[in-house]
Amino acid sequence: MLNYVESVESETAESVSGDQLTREAIETSEPDEGSQTMSRHEVVRQLAREQVQRNVELIRNVMTKRGRRVVQDYHVNDIVGLGILAPDRQRLGRRLLPCKVVEVLDGGWYRLGCSQGILDIHYQAADLEPVEAEYSELEDIPETTISLTAVIRGQSINDESSSCNCRTNCSTRRCPCRRADNVCSLNCHHRNNDCINN
Repeated sequence: MLNYVESVESETAESVSGDQLTREAIETSEPDEGSQTMSRHEVVRQLAREQVQRNVELIRNVMTKRGRRVVQDYHVNDIVGLGILAPDRQRLGRRLLPCKVVEVLDGGWYRLGCSQGILDIHYQAADLEPVEAEYSELEDIPETTISLTAVIRGQSINDESSSCNCRTNCSTRRCPCRRADNVCSLNCHHRNNDCINN
């Protein structure tokens, strides 16, 4: 924890020294008459843009070091996982609902489709997680509109009783899903992308 605080303080100190450099650059920039140098106002604007960019990079680095994921953009037909909140999911229910991006809307909103239909609420990229696996259930999405709660209830009724948390590729009968002759679902091994039992 102490190393993290020291690294943030050193990055902040670098940012402060950058502010001092920008002040010095503004004070020393005197436009020559007749030359094509930038005016003092243009210098201030350029330095402000550079400072904002440095601050954005600083915040991105701090968030990455803290272990938070960087929000990414999704496109039509991308497979994503929609996080299911604890009050909505059943006991031992899946944490992510596999969905496909059906439409990209203005303002960073996404319309999602799942195996039971198109969800009636639009979601932002921060609510979604990228999924590397392919799901055959998402190839033909019904055109009906359905609520997330109804989908979760239907999934919990239809869910197989077996799920696994394997750290390997689920290629042997040691995997509970393979032993029960079921394919692994999004409920299984949340961070393992090596599964071949799909």
